[in-house]
Amino acid sequence: TAFLNGTMDREQKVYMHQPPGYKLAGHERLVCELKKSIYGLKQAPKIWYGVLHRFFTGLGFVRCNKEYCIYVQNVGEHWIIVVVYVDDL
Repeated sequence: TAFLNGTMDREQKVYMHQPPGYKLAGHERLVCELKKSIYGLKQAPKIWYGVLHRFFTGLGFVRCNKEYCIYVQNVGEHWIIVVVYVDDL
Protein backbone atom coordinates (compact mmCIF):
# COMPACT_ATOMS: atom_id res chain seq x y z
CA THR A 1 0.00 0.00 0.00
CA ALA A 2 3.03 2.30 0.11
CA PHE A 3 2.60 3.36 -3.51
CA LEU A 4 -0.90 4.65 -2.72
CA ASN A 5 0.54 7.36 -0.44
CA GLY A 6 2.17 9.43 -3.16
CA THR A 7 0.60 12.61 -4.54
CA MET A 8 0.85 13.21 -8.26
CA ASP A 9 3.11 15.98 -9.54
CA ARG A 10 0.97 18.94 -10.66
CA GLU A 11 2.96 19.43 -13.87
CA GLN A 12 2.49 15.85 -15.00
CA LYS A 13 -1.14 15.05 -15.76
CA VAL A 14 -2.21 11.39 -15.82
CA TYR A 15 -5.69 10.36 -16.88
CA MET A 16 -7.47 7.00 -16.71
CA HIS A 17 -10.76 5.52 -17.85
CA GLN A 18 -13.48 5.46 -15.24
CA PRO A 19 -13.26 2.26 -13.20
CA PRO A 20 -16.10 -0.29 -13.51
CA GLY A 21 -18.96 0.59 -11.19
CA TYR A 22 -18.13 4.31 -11.18
CA LYS A 23 -19.31 5.27 -14.65
CA LEU A 24 -22.01 7.92 -14.73
CA ALA A 25 -24.95 7.15 -16.99
CA GLY A 26 -24.64 9.25 -20.13
CA HIS A 27 -21.02 10.15 -19.31
CA GLU A 28 -19.26 6.84 -19.99
CA ARG A 29 -16.64 8.55 -22.17
CA LEU A 30 -15.39 10.81 -19.38
CA VAL A 31 -11.93 10.14 -17.93
CA CYS A 32 -10.51 10.72 -14.46
CA GLU A 33 -7.43 12.79 -13.61
CA LEU A 34 -5.28 11.05 -11.01
CA LYS A 35 -4.47 13.09 -7.92
CA LYS A 36 -2.78 10.21 -6.04
CA SER A 37 -0.68 7.22 -7.10
CA ILE A 38 -2.35 3.92 -7.85
CA TYR A 39 -1.06 0.37 -8.30
CA GLY A 40 0.40 -0.26 -11.73
CA LEU A 41 1.25 3.38 -12.39
CA LYS A 42 4.77 3.48 -13.81
CA GLN A 43 5.52 6.71 -11.88
CA ALA A 44 4.40 5.23 -8.53
CA PRO A 45 7.86 4.05 -7.32
CA LYS A 46 9.45 7.45 -8.05
CA ILE A 47 6.59 9.31 -6.38
CA TRP A 48 6.85 7.04 -3.31
CA TYR A 49 10.61 7.56 -3.14
CA GLY A 50 9.99 11.34 -3.10
CA VAL A 51 7.65 10.90 -0.12
CA LEU A 52 10.27 8.85 1.74
CA HIS A 53 13.10 11.25 0.87
CA ARG A 54 11.20 14.27 2.21
CA PHE A 55 10.25 12.32 5.35
CA PHE A 56 13.78 11.14 6.20
CA THR A 57 15.53 14.41 5.37
CA GLY A 58 12.89 16.21 7.43
CA LEU A 59 13.97 14.07 10.39
CA GLY A 60 17.62 15.01 9.86
CA PHE A 61 18.75 11.94 7.92
CA VAL A 62 21.28 12.36 5.12
CA ARG A 63 21.05 10.36 1.90
CA CYS A 64 24.20 8.47 0.91
CA ASN A 65 25.90 10.08 -2.11
CA LYS A 66 26.84 6.76 -3.70
CA GLU A 67 23.72 4.75 -2.88
CA TYR A 68 20.43 6.67 -2.87
CA CYS A 69 18.57 3.93 -1.01
CA ILE A 70 20.61 4.45 2.19
CA TYR A 71 19.89 7.17 4.75
CA VAL A 72 22.09 7.80 7.79
CA GLN A 73 21.90 9.90 10.91
CA ASN A 74 24.35 10.29 13.78
CA VAL A 75 22.76 10.49 17.22
CA GLY A 76 25.41 11.00 19.88
CA GLU A 77 27.62 7.92 19.81
CA HIS A 78 25.17 5.94 17.68
CA TRP A 79 24.45 5.79 13.97
CA ILE A 80 21.02 5.09 12.56
CA ILE A 81 21.09 3.53 9.10
CA VAL A 82 17.93 3.02 7.07
CA VAL A 83 18.00 0.97 3.87
CA VAL A 84 15.10 1.40 1.45
CA TYR A 85 14.21 -1.37 -1.00
CA VAL A 86 11.24 -0.54 -3.25
CA ASP A 87 8.55 -0.10 -0.56
CA ASP A 88 10.32 -1.90 2.31
CA LEU A 89 12.49 -0.32 5.02
